[in-house]
Amino acid sequence: MTTGVNKWAGAVDHVQRQDGHSRRLENDATPDAEAKWVTAATNRLRGSLALLSRHFGVAGRIWSGSASKLGHGGSVGTCHRRAHLSSSGPTVSGSAAAGAAAMIPGLLQGSVGALCSRAASSRVTPRSVRRLSLTSVMKSKKKTDHLERTASFVRREVVSTAKVCGAADESPSVKLLRLLVAEKDFSFKAGQWVDFFIPGVSVVGGFSICSSPRMLEQERTLELAVKYTNHPPALWIHNQCTLDSEVALRVGGEFFFDPQPTDASRNLVLIAGGVGINPLLSILRHAADLHHKERTDKGSSYATGTIKLFYSARNTSELLFKKNILDLVNEFPEKIACSLHVTKQTTPISAELKPYITEGRITKKEIRDHISEETLFYICGPPPMTDFFSKQLEDSHVPKEHVCFEKWW
Repeated sequence: MTTGVNKWAGAVDHVQRQDGHSRRLENDATPDAEAKWVTAATNRLRGSLALLSRHFGVAGRIWSGSASKLGHGGSVGTCHRRAHLSSSGPTVSGSAAAGAAAMIPGLLQGSVGALCSRAASSRVTPRSVRRLSLTSVMKSKKKTDHLERTASFVRREVVSTAKVCGAADESPSVKLLRLLVAEKDFSFKAGQWVDFFIPGVSVVGGFSICSSPRMLEQERTLELAVKYTNHPPALWIHNQCTLDSEVALRVGGEFFFDPQPTDASRNLVLIAGGVGINPLLSILRHAADLHHKERTDKGSSYATGTIKLFYSARNTSELLFKKNILDLVNEFPEKIACSLHVTKQTTPISAELKPYITEGRITKKEIRDHISEETLFYICGPPPMTDFFSKQLEDSHVPKEHVCFEKWW
C-alpha cells in the first residue's frame, strides 16, 4: 500500500506541474497561445491517463498512449453550450479502490468553455479562449477522440472505481447499467456524463448519467443507459460486462441543472431525441426530487417551476424509460407533463401510452408555446435536432443563457 501511495504522490506532482504550465498558457490571450492551450489541455488529459494506466492497477492498460477512438454510440456528446441556472457505501476492492479514490489536485483546472455553474465561475478563462473552445467544439463532428473533443471541458478531480451491481435491457438496443461507486467524495450534477475506463480496453468511453444525484447520495449508485454500437466500450457493456465487473469513472460536462435554494424559480422545457433522453431524465428526476423536498421542507429549498418533457424516438419500443417518466407525471401532475413522439411507428400503440403519444416529430409550435422569461430549455439529441431547436429558440429571441444543448453522434 505504501508503494502505491508513493506512486500516486509522484503522479499528482507531475499532473500539478502540467496544470501550472497550462494555466500560464491560459493567461496569455494571444491567438498562438490559445491554440497552444487547447493542445496542452488535450495532452494533459492524455498524460494524466497515462499516469493512471501506470499507477492505478484496477484498469491495467486504461490508456494506450495513442489516439484512442470514441464514437459515443448515441450516449453522450459534447456540450455545444448555452446554459443557465447553476450551481454542482460500500467500498470496492482494497488497493484498487484506494488508488482510484485518490484526489488529483489540478488535474483539470483551468478548463475553457462557458460554465453552467456559478460555483465554477472562478475557472472561466478569458473570453477569447472561450470563443476558441466553442469554435473547436462546433467543428468536432470530424473528431472521434473523446479526450481530444472534451479536453476543454470541466471535469471533477475525483476518479473512482465502481462495481456493476445491476444490468437490464431497457430496449432491444439499449442496456441499463447500475454501478456501485466506491469513493464517497464522488458526485455529479444532473445532466453530466462520465469518462468510463474499462480494464483491458484502451478506448475511453463517455456516457451520460440517467439517474438522479439523490440516488448516488442515498445508495452510492448511479445508472447509465448505453446503446449497442461497434464502439469498444459499448461492445464491452453489451457483450462482456457482468455483475461485479469493475470500472473507473470520472465526472465531466457543462450540461446540467443544479439550482440553489435562493435561485429564482424557473420552468423547464426538456427536448430529447433517442438516447439523448439520458441526461434529460437525470434532470427530470432531480427536479422531481427538488419538488418533493420543497413539499416537505417549505421555505428553505428551491421552488421548482413546471417541467415539460418533449421526447421523440422511432417507435414506442425505443422510447426509453417510459414507465419512469409516466410515474413522475402521475406523481406530480401539477408540475410535470410529457409529450412523447414516435416518427416510424408500425405497430398499435398501447392504451396506457396512447394519451401521451403523438405520431410525428416535435413541432416548432409546441416549443414556441412554452417560451417565456421564466423558462429554461435543455436539448439533447442528434445534431440536426439540436441545431433545429436551438436555431428556433434563437430566432424567437430566447436569451442565449436560457438555452443549454448537448449533441451526441
